[in-house]
Amino acid sequence: MNITASSLYDYIQCPHRVWRDIYGPQEEKIQETNPFVKLLWEKGIKHEEKIISKLGGFWNLKEGSIDERFQKTIEAMKNKTPLIYQGVLKYENMLGIPDLLRILPDYSYMPIDIKSGVGFEGAHEEEGEEGKPKKHYAVQLCLYNDLLKRLGFAAHNSGKIIDICGEEVEYDLIAQMGVKTKETWWELYERIKKHVDLLIKNQEKNKPALGGICKLCPWYNSCKKWGEEAKDLTNVFYLGRSVRDKINTDLLIEDIDSFLDIDVAEVMKQKDKEKKSGNKGFLHGIAEGNLQKALNRARILYQTKEPVIYEPIVLPEVSH
Repeated sequence: MNITASSLYDYIQCPHRVWRDIYGPQEEKIQETNPFVKLLWEKGIKHEEKIISKLGGFWNLKEGSIDERFQKTIEAMKNKTPLIYQGVLKYENMLGIPDLLRILPDYSYMPIDIKSGVGFEGAHEEEGEEGKPKKHYAVQLCLYNDLLKRLGFAAHNSGKIIDICGEEVEYDLIAQMGVKTKETWWELYERIKKHVDLLIKNQEKNKPALGGICKLCPWYNSCKKWGEEAKDLTNVFYLGRSVRDKINTDLLIEDIDSFLDIDVAEVMKQKDKEKKSGNKGFLHGIAEGNLQKALNRARILYQTKEPVIYEPIVLPEVSH
């Protein structure tokens, strides 16, 4: 198995999926593609076809085996072909198929991916807000750029997205992810790539987590079954993977039964004590109110097992 743009994307969406795709119980995997996911694929294909139809001349390497396309891609870049469509880049256990490879004035190549979404996250043209790079776009461009550098066809650290509006959006891959986030996009890519590599080799294993995005995944029923049998904390509404992992690690609590026994006040005293001793990471980001809400929900889900109304519900008198 290779590290690909798809495996990096899957890891960002769900860190467990990479492992489960290879080593999970295949008989539990839903074989039919989710209709909404299929709709997104179709939208992406139509957008790509529209963009490609406007490009003019390019070298089309969409047909053939991976190895054949890789050899033709290397040959095309050596021959300084201006624009390559669906070329293949390979190095060790890394594999990338950028939509486009465009030659630059110094004869190096820039990877370009065609996406059916906006190029930047949170961009609002009418409000003058530029937004910031999307995590999964940036990480995928890092992979292509990494491969180009390893193969000797790039010295830069950038890539481009052609977005849903047909605009070319350039990504600076060694820029900081945000004002408060010192980590660069490239450092994020290296960190994710390391985990994906270990998961592919079965040298690292992580746990599923139940969340809203799971319903689009072919492993939804399988992971839900695991969560119910293990009484995993992510069965509790709004208690997600990151909070679950913190509670698992810091409080050594793995299941709902143990979670129901905690004393929130004592846990907060322990957190305060750890903070004073210099351990600021202990239950970082988990406030007393949030922990109490999660505990209340767990009690309703596993003990009360019926709706609970905390205050009278007064419906307004309206015409319709």
